[in-house]
Amino acid sequence: PRRVRVEGRRLVLDAVGEAVKYALVVVDEAHHLVNDAALRAQLAHISAAQTRLLLLADASQATATHKPDQIARSLVDLPHEQKVAVATLSEVVRSTKRIVAGAAAFQLEAGRKAETETHAASIGPPLVARIFKLADGQDTSEHYAPEVVEALSAVQKQLTDLSDLDDRVAVVCPDEVFVEKLRGPLGLALGGFELVDAATASAALPRDEERSSGSKPWLVVDSVDNMDGLERL
Repeated sequence: PRRVRVEGRRLVLDAVGEAVKYALVVVDEAHHLVNDAALRAQLAHISAAQTRLLLLADASQATATHKPDQIARSLVDLPHEQKVAVATLSEVVRSTKRIVAGAAAFQLEAGRKAETETHAASIGPPLVARIFKLADGQDTSEHYAPEVVEALSAVQKQLTDLSDLDDRVAVVCPDEVFVEKLRGPLGLALGGFELVDAATASAALPRDEERSSGSKPWLVVDSVDNMDGLERL
């Protein structure tokens, strides 16, 4: 268990040594955690089975189809006769109609793709694909950097009413190796941005006061695994 405190303009997590009892335990991204032995031990340590336990999962993102109560029973010891209440949400509130339609192509049937709707009335701008070729022997990161710069310029031109992109744009890379290779060339190509990882950006409080002192706007650059579950991005 960890405790949250504010240090400067950041949220910091401190370890709590003693066992803590909670009135409510929430497990996010639970579809990735079926039969996760480490998490099961952590939940047992805080007696999660004896309290109210809320598991948040997205069947459309799971790597396999699970029975409604399979995730919960794989993580905590529940009496066989105890029922697990399942509530299904079918409305997306933070995405445009284009994004919802595009995401449906990647969803499992368990994600009830036909019933997923969006609360937003906006169709939204089209999702733009940037396609380019690499010459034989050309360094991937050296070529990707200017492409990212051009993509950022396109975003700024498209969203003319959004002049400040501080902590509003993320460059999602396939893995940590790609991130490390891209950081150097991208930092040189951009100049006006400070590159930060997803954890740093997610822990930061609003930076309006700090930005007034002349600090650079943040651009989040991290791997897809580290972005997983960070809805704010």
